[in-house]
Amino acid sequence: MTAPRPQRRYRLDFRRLLVAERPRSVLDVGCGTGSLIRWLQEGGIAAEGVEADAGFVEQLRADGYVAHQVDGERLPFADDAFDIVASEFTAHHFAHPTVHLAEALRVAKLAVWLLDAWYDTSVESQRRTLRWDSWCKRIDRRQGKVHNEVLSAADFLAALPGVAPERVEFRHWLHLAPIDLAWFDDETAAHLDAAAPAERDELVEIRRELIEHGMTDDGAIVVRIDCG
Repeated sequence: MTAPRPQRRYRLDFRRLLVAERPRSVLDVGCGTGSLIRWLQEGGIAAEGVEADAGFVEQLRADGYVAHQVDGERLPFADDAFDIVASEFTAHHFAHPTVHLAEALRVAKLAVWLLDAWYDTSVESQRRTLRWDSWCKRIDRRQGKVHNEVLSAADFLAALPGVAPERVEFRHWLHLAPIDLAWFDDETAAHLDAAAPAERDELVEIRRELIEHGMTDDGAIVVRIDCG
């Protein structure tokens, strides 16, 4: 990208919403390298993370943070163990969203907060990027990775069968940051070896549309589920 990607802005705005609830404790599901729990603890909020990647967990522990190498579908915590359970750009990797969200709601006392990628399909540049996003994810899934399509508000509601709709709040954010061709090519390179001939032809068309008409980076969907 020739300019910073907007995800950093989305994360900061999301975190400000989260801390506005004045939680004393937060569990970050799919914490990765620990960006959220580090940020929260700098602000004086007790935070722990769960993560499947052993390397990330080992490094977080070495740095003095509390991290657990567990699957988000089986959280090793008591009911209402944390004021808030949160996930940043992780929901599209949930193998079974209904199970993940049920576990998050079980251990959250106040609310579950989710931040994930989203595209506004009323905008042409967003539709073009969404097509590329789906192209990449299709190849990832064929290689055995959990990489779901972009989740809509309807998808989240469908994954919450026991939750009254009025307990769920959605926000959508979109900063139309243009995608740079060199960045696009770098991001695509990891998928090329596994692409079928027809998929390579499709990529040529997607790339041509980027050059001729432009594409814009993803927006974000914010979900808050009230624990009642």
